[in-house]
Amino acid sequence: MHRLDPLSGTDLREDAQGLAVFTASGERRRRVDTARGRFVPGGASMYSFRHNPLTLMVLDLTTGTITEHPLPEGCEVGEIPPTAPIWETPDTLVFCQPHHASTRRIIRWHLRREAFEHFDLPEIAGYRPFLIEPTLA
Repeated sequence: MHRLDPLSGTDLREDAQGLAVFTASGERRRRVDTARGRFVPGGASMYSFRHNPLTLMVLDLTTGTITEHPLPEGCEVGEIPPTAPIWETPDTLVFCQPHHASTRRIIRWHLRREAFEHFDLPEIAGYRPFLIEPTLA
């Protein structure tokens, strides 16, 4: 097993035919080409990032379509905190943008609306805000 979505139990694992996504009941949903993607909470989609230009790519596991969403410059997209974006809800992904001019900024992307919001943080937030992923239920 390479990845697991804790909300749905959907996982990414290898079988005799390669990498595939399986539901919690064991149903094989879709073959995938790489283990780099991570699950959007709920297990219906997977996401990954492309650099130059910075783009969020979302794979719909039902249809197999990939949608690309350009991200604002400077969003941190590492795999581990403090640079990893977090899913605030299954529909909103939150990024740090630590050096937007002299301001520290949080950016929220709404998956369904394909819209961005940004929130400038006060100086007391420090050099690099540390996002904490909520426990989604």
